[in-house]
Amino acid sequence: MSDTQIKSPAAATSGACRNARNDASNLRVNCSETPLQRLLPRLEKVQRTGKDQWIACCSGHDDRSPSLSIRVIDDGTLLLHCFAGCNVAQVVHGVGLEVRDLFPYQPRDRKPIPSQERWDHQALLKALRRESWAIVIAANQLANNRPLAEPDRQRLMQAARRIERIVGVAE
Repeated sequence: MSDTQIKSPAAATSGACRNARNDASNLRVNCSETPLQRLLPRLEKVQRTGKDQWIACCSGHDDRSPSLSIRVIDDGTLLLHCFAGCNVAQVVHGVGLEVRDLFPYQPRDRKPIPSQERWDHQALLKALRRESWAIVIAANQLANNRPLAEPDRQRLMQAARRIERIVGVAE
């Protein structure tokens, strides 16, 4: 079997990871499989078409020649597109997976952010808009060949520092 083509049954199961997700609690378990490792073995006529790209027969309809495009993006998430028109849910359900299986595992036991560390996003956007206006006014003055007075220059620098802080908080 070559590196560019993988043949496997369409309805294969993925063992413990799949079974653990189907228990009564319906919680995801720590699964070392990547989304790509979960999906590709379940598809027929898989062929690599480029870096992080494959085509395969779509599991959402009776497909005889590959019409499903698969792409892995930077964070490991899978993007799927069926050229025959199947939606993502049809494709993943056709191989016994769920849409969430297209995303890298994210532990659910992360501690919530304490309320004092949460930010009021509306207030941040208002502050960003206010500081942006200070920069726009200064930029218009400079564009019209009018120098900035020292208080205006200081206000411009203050706006720049505040925007840097706002962006840092939002990240």
